[in-house]
Amino acid sequence: MSRVFKPVQIPNQKALNEVQAQVKEAEAGGQKDNFNNPFDTVVTPQTVSMNLLKEGFVQSYIDFYYLVSDTLPVIIEPSAKYLEELENNKRAKKKISDTPDKLLELKKALTIAEENSRYPDKGQAIINYSQLAEKFLEEEQFQAAAYFYKKCMRLAKESSNHTWESKATMGLGRCYYRLDRLDKAIQSNEFALLKAKENDLFGLAREVSRSLVDIYKQMANSFLKSKDKDAETSALIYLDKCLDAAVTAADSKGEGEICHKIGNLYLERGDYEKALKYQLRDLELAKKADEKTKTSEIEANASLAKTYMKLGKISEAQHYLEQYWLLSKDNKRLNYQADAARQLAKMYQQQGDVKKSLEYYQHYFECARSEKDNKNRKLIDKARVIVGIAKADLNMDEHIKKTSNTFTNIKPLLEWKSKTGEKK
Repeated sequence: MSRVFKPVQIPNQKALNEVQAQVKEAEAGGQKDNFNNPFDTVVTPQTVSMNLLKEGFVQSYIDFYYLVSDTLPVIIEPSAKYLEELENNKRAKKKISDTPDKLLELKKALTIAEENSRYPDKGQAIINYSQLAEKFLEEEQFQAAAYFYKKCMRLAKESSNHTWESKATMGLGRCYYRLDRLDKAIQSNEFALLKAKENDLFGLAREVSRSLVDIYKQMANSFLKSKDKDAETSALIYLDKCLDAAVTAADSKGEGEICHKIGNLYLERGDYEKALKYQLRDLELAKKADEKTKTSEIEANASLAKTYMKLGKISEAQHYLEQYWLLSKDNKRLNYQADAARQLAKMYQQQGDVKKSLEYYQHYFECARSEKDNKNRKLIDKARVIVGIAKADLNMDEHIKKTSNTFTNIKPLLEWKSKTGEKK
């Protein structure tokens, strides 16, 4: 049975009056000193709450009450998957620490934030509440973090602080993300990005976009794993969004990776012209990248070769296959070398250039045999057989030429062999 999250009401005035009455009663009973400095004796949630009211921090009392009694209003409804994992103890529900030092630390943070919220400039109060939100997010207290991010959003909006309205909304998006609500995480971050762009906050726009790149990728991958017939189309929509976010984030590496993925998806769908559009962009970005292994450039050439082969443009396919081979060879990427050599050998074989085909089949065998990190016995055996066949093909015409004019010489031998076979 899934756990049900129910929002609670803010403590009403009657409840507040009751607590204030307890404070007055304690003071009248000679415990005034304890309530002026109640932590000289004992620190409990009750004594901290009473002290907050006595000092006039009503909002801090409300916040403290929610936190220590585990009755925070539900800001975010977790995903069904998250709740199931919580129910099955695959996730631990974190609680607010009620040790004396933690209670005093929380009281101090809340009162400082409330005091600063009383000034016309809400900037410092927003910072204080955002620090509380960050703290709870780090401690995986996601509802508490969301609660304080919401406070930041409200104060920022009231004071027209566009920077913090965007930052706090992005923070709320992080809470949605951690509670497995990718859809809501996207909405929050897209709103934060819109606000940042509207107010020319370019650095913040890049920061939000970096978050969106990761979330869009996850959303696209979730659709690609689905068996729904329209899932791939939905995945492409999110990958296009991801591509735009990568551009805004000035993430050229991410931009190239996304182009590569989109290009390959269109290749699989048979939309070769669209595939080329993204694959050529991928290659351009890969060439500019400072990547020691050249993996992106190698894979970009390989993908382009496949697409041109599908289009029947053999000369273009051959060009990119040769680039694939040369880059793999120069960077000692044996697995890629083997694949490039095999494809080139097959291409030359189809063109009737048996000698060139054999040359690449031999490269294919050597690469397969030399690979140490991922040596595959079947691959080596297959390469050896193919090389043997290619050698036979290369020598077959010469063998036929040599024997075609000597049939009269071997005819008696064949007849004799035939007769001896009959006797047996």
